[in-house]
Amino acid sequence: MVLEFPRHVSADEVESTLFNVEPESVQRLMRVILRNSTFIRWNLVHTGKKFGALSKDFDATSVGMKRLFEVFDGSVVLEETVNKVIWERMDVEHAVEVLRGIKEGNIRVVKQGFSPFSTIGYEVSRGLAVPQRADSVILEMLEKRLEEQRVFLLCLNCFHSWKTTVKRAGARPRCGRCGALRVAVVREEDVKVVRKKSLTDDEKRVVKRLGTSASLVLSYGRFALLALVARGVGPSTAARILRRYRFHELVSSEENRKRFLRDIWKAELHYAETRGFWDKN
Repeated sequence: MVLEFPRHVSADEVESTLFNVEPESVQRLMRVILRNSTFIRWNLVHTGKKFGALSKDFDATSVGMKRLFEVFDGSVVLEETVNKVIWERMDVEHAVEVLRGIKEGNIRVVKQGFSPFSTIGYEVSRGLAVPQRADSVILEMLEKRLEEQRVFLLCLNCFHSWKTTVKRAGARPRCGRCGALRVAVVREEDVKVVRKKSLTDDEKRVVKRLGTSASLVLSYGRFALLALVARGVGPSTAARILRRYRFHELVSSEENRKRFLRDIWKAELHYAETRGFWDKN
């Protein structure tokens, strides 16, 4: 996360703010800030259309933000918009916990320079980074994050389950009890489903998903785990990514591994962009 200000602000000033903001005032501060922020422009227009205060074909770019806020100042439309943005986009509860932790000394504030990855992110956002260098660093950090991800694995042969990380699972994950390679990435609540004899339609879909997951792990080993633990990437999306490659191609070719990681990265970005849609459906 990068904070940008209209004037020069020192690290000491930022630190002072973190220590001086009262945790209990975060909700109120967010409401005041959002009521005067362009951040809620599109939400305000959407809510205005929903309430019938704006026509369906209203063009948000045809009116300045100042005028738009003047029109809805003190109205239920603005109040509803602020409530919606806080509910959907702001993690007030954890922000309060962090600020309280800082004030109580349980969370340390450390002033330091950019890490190599942060520098690349900043350069990319400013169009300053060499594309190849940025791409290489991003893919390296992505792989490291995925390898350190904790996974819950289930053997579909003997139903033994265990927790590990992608890195510790090995190139060809196998059951530690029976030695089978048909291992699925699961959620803990899914384990009891595979043991049932009579399944609901939803439970049948869970079993089908686990079967797909296990087939991917059987065919692609560690690479299947890397795809399956990515954000917003389930068995179906992982299968679409993996079918573009053969296991031996990923093992033997660094270029193919980079392409594979780039495909995962794109899938994560797509999920981040469409997350609001999926959360509502």
